[in-house]
Amino acid sequence: PTFLAMGGVIGKRGGSSASRPPSQPIQLWIARISAPSRAVWLYLAQNNLPYEIKEVDLMSGGNKTEEYTKMNPHQKVPTIQDGSVTLYESPAIIRYLAQRYCQGRGCGG
Repeated sequence: PTFLAMGGVIGKRGGSSASRPPSQPIQLWIARISAPSRAVWLYLAQNNLPYEIKEVDLMSGGNKTEEYTKMNPHQKVPTIQDGSVTLYESPAIIRYLAQRYCQGRGCGG
């Protein structure tokens, strides 16, 4: 099935691995000054989900580069890539992570 989340890019969602942690670290683009970025970062850390932080320098326009805009046309942080799924907007990201990896694991949300 296709997973849709507000503000996010559509990606394929596998049904059988819904409660297993990801096999590869989730790529997380954040700016530490951003409260929504910190919320997603905290959710990943709190639930022991593997992630790799990619710092976006908002002051120098790192969020306005062509590469970043392809991932997130709104040019805001945070953004995640989890395999073929790319999402932006912190509520959509946290909901996706909870549904994808935390069912049956007792993750916080």
